[in-house]
Order: sequence, then C-alpha cells, then structure tokens
Amino acid sequence: MTKVSLLLISLVFSISVFAESAFNLSFGPVKTGDSRINLSLKDFDIKPITSGVEVKSSFIRGSTQWVRTEQNLLVPRARLAIMVMNQTPNVHILYKGQAIIPENRGDHLYTEIFVDLFGLEDAKVMSGKKELAHIEVSAKKPKAGTKTKLIDYSCSRNGISVQGLDDQYISVGCRMERRGTWHKGRPRLVVTWSTTNYRLRDGTEAPFVSYFNQSGKTETILVDRYGKEIKVSIGAQVPPRLHRMNTALGFGPYFLESSFDNSKNDKWGPAFMIYGKYDFSPTVSARFFDALVYNESIFNNSGLYFAYHLADLLDGKVSIVPLLGFQGLYFKFKDNPNTNNNIIYPQGFEVVWRHAFDIENYMIVYGMFLSTDDKERYTNAWVRWGKKYFWELNFIEWGLGSYKATTWGLSVGIPFLKFL
Repeated sequence: MTKVSLLLISLVFSISVFAESAFNLSFGPVKTGDSRINLSLKDFDIKPITSGVEVKSSFIRGSTQWVRTEQNLLVPRARLAIMVMNQTPNVHILYKGQAIIPENRGDHLYTEIFVDLFGLEDAKVMSGKKELAHIEVSAKKPKAGTKTKLIDYSCSRNGISVQGLDDQYISVGCRMERRGTWHKGRPRLVVTWSTTNYRLRDGTEAPFVSYFNQSGKTETILVDRYGKEIKVSIGAQVPPRLHRMNTALGFGPYFLESSFDNSKNDKWGPAFMIYGKYDFSPTVSARFFDALVYNESIFNNSGLYFAYHLADLLDGKVSIVPLLGFQGLYFKFKDNPNTNNNIIYPQGFEVVWRHAFDIENYMIVYGMFLSTDDKERYTNAWVRWGKKYFWELNFIEWGLGSYKATTWGLSVGIPFLKFL
C-alpha cells in the first residue's frame, strides 16, 4: 500500500469519525447546534385561545432542537401537537406564513408543527379566512441562577455583552464581514439576536440584527404582549483592521537523527519555524511554512500550499482541510560537503477542532503530509494546541538514497506580523 493510499485512508477516516455525529444532528434543511444552556419544555407555557372550537395542544416530549439559521443564529424549536376536537370543515393551521393541513382522525383533526420557542408568533387555527383559535407560546421566568444567555462561539472574539434581559432567554450569533478594498479590508460585525416574550414597539418580532463598524453598543426598547417595556443594550468589540496575511514564529528543542552513508549524528538541537497564512476568503487560503533544525547537521524543510475547507462538521466546530502544494528540502550532514537541495511534492490535510473541549478559541489541529514519490521517503505529522499562542508536537522523517534525517520535538508558537 502506497503512502498516497494511506493519506486518502486517513482523510476518509477523519471525515467518517465526525460525519456520523454531524449527519445524525441534521433535520431537514437546517443545521443543529450546541446550545450550551439547559432549556426544558417545562420552561414554556402553551395557551390556546379559542372562539367556540375546542383546541388542545402540547409539546412532544424530547423534541427540542437548537437549529442554526441562515443568519448564523442558534434558536430552539420544538414540535407542538395540535388537536382540533370539532369536525369543522376546511381547517388549516397557519404558522409563520405556512399553511398546514391537519390529519383527519375521525373525531378530531391532528397535526404537529415545529414552533420557534424564542418567537412570539402564534399558531392560528383557521377555517377559510376565519380565525377559530390561536395558540400562544411564552417563556416562564427562569429560576434564579439559571444560565439564560447563549453567546454563540461565532461571537467568541468579539466580547459580546447583553444588558436588560436578565430574566429572559436570549441567543446571540455573529458573522464578520469584510468591506473596503482587497488589501485595506475594514471589518463589519453582524450581530443577530433573538429573545423570548419580547418584540419591537411596532410589533416586529425577533430575530433582530445590529451592525457594528467599530467597537460600541446598540440600544433599543422591546415590549411584551402585555405592554411591558424593557431597554436592551448589545455591546461588541470590533478590530480596526482585517489583515489577509498572518504569520507566527515557532521555536523549541528538537532531536535530529541524521545519517549519510555509514556516518550518523544523533543529537538535540535548536529548531526555528515560521508559519504564514494568506486568506482569500474565510474558507480558502494559501499557507507556507519553514522549519530549520540544527545540531551540526542541518535540516531545513519549507512548503507552500493551497488550503480549502472540504467539510465542516459538528456545527462548524470541526473542519477537514486538504493541503495541496509543494515543498523545498535542504539537508547537510555535519562537515560533509555533499548536500541535498531539491523540490518535493508531498500532499496532506488537517483536521481542525475549534473550541476544543468547550474552551473558547482554543484549537486542536492534527495534520499530516505524505510523499507522492515511492523513491523518496517523507512523512510529516503534527498536533497543535492553543489559540494565538500554541504548542506543537511535530515529527518529520525524510530519506533519499544514502541521505536520511528524522527529527521530532515540541515547539511553542507565537503571533508575529500581520499585514495586507
């Protein structure tokens, strides 16, 4: 089995490990997400208001889902069972602009619909144009000490603050946009939020959107169905620039095993690295690296790669990223004047786990390069942990003819220059 085959198997395995969980979370045309707050259907009241027609409604136990909307907002929904007990002709259920025709079960009509638990819109029981009943869903006041604010991971770098909704559930999602010219990008943060029981004064329902072109806050007045008003403030931090090029430096002790013909040199030595990433878009980039290890022998490995998100799984927390490109390799054994300096073409991938172990902004990255040439041995594998500062455990093995080098060690990475 060739190393290219092993690379493909590793990539497929990495996808399959996460795909099952991700696909099981899917429901219809929506994505489900990790809520990070405990929400029970017992926290909500259902109140059918009728005019002569008997209507019963209740939540389906265990049907709660947190779904991610197109606005990158996590909101809860649950299946609501509706029974219309009278045999009234031409009945349909109207909810969020959709008409649902219920089942005829002989002595009653029955249907189940997903309702937005953070939305105030009522489900209406209609007969033609006449409203027979409507069903109100509202949130109870949370118990003291209950976590009510869901600030999504997409907002983790923006210091989101919420004031004025301490006794209500709220969900906040973020999306960073780039505006301006290609290399003079200015950020615009789109903050979408939704809460229970309240709407704007003109009756507009959640979700609400705020645009931040710089750090600051927005304020508004919300009102519930009984006329009670509340002032709400959303604060956010926005960086002054969005640079396309980001670099980092790495250094640490590495063990270098090197040989040429029958001579060997196995010692610890210093290692120096530089990493770079140029973003074409949030999911497409060009990446480069250079790693130098010295212990009388010199081993230098550099590379330039095109990277793109092949798959995002587990609500975007896990990404599969192929790395397609080439490398330069230089090797000199101690005082021997003979050197190897050539271009090689190993290909690889990374599996990126964001907010690992539910620690905001910390990542675990597993990556691997394998040789595409059976005559030239090359393996490069790494595990990285951290956020701006990170630790990296790296193993590189290379061999061609009588040349051989194997190096491994632990390095620390620190942010360096940002530009463009």
